[in-house]
Amino acid sequence: MSEKKVLIPEVVDDQGKPVVGPDLDAVLKKVTELAQLANMVKIRTLLEKQWNKGKDTEITFNTNSSPQLYDLRIQYPFEPLVIMNFVNRGGKNGYISINSKDNYKILAPGEVWGVDHTLSEEKIHYLWYKCAEGTSDTTTITAAVRY
Repeated sequence: MSEKKVLIPEVVDDQGKPVVGPDLDAVLKKVTELAQLANMVKIRTLLEKQWNKGKDTEITFNTNSSPQLYDLRIQYPFEPLVIMNFVNRGGKNGYISINSKDNYKILAPGEVWGVDHTLSEEKIHYLWYKCAEGTSDTTTITAAVRY
């Protein structure tokens, strides 16, 4: 049986001298270092999502039966939020919706509702609020602001 030979062409520079590539061990070391660095960036990003910097602030809504918008980007605190605790301090049911005018959560008098978007890509930008038809009331919202 005849043996097949594979010819690997020799690479030469302008003067005809063979060009030698980098040391394989050095290349593998660099690739490993870059992979570790990429992993550290992923870990840092995850930790930043889980760690909320900020302060507590209180926003009070006087609600009526018409849906009202509170835009957190152009109203205090002027940035999207990550964690919010809604407290209905009024005497009637309140209705709260986050980032949408369609999906209202009913909040009974005295009820507390916590929302945590810590691990979510979508932060809290908009709040829609109202109370039962033909009534008016007060809903107090306490929010942890992330900046």
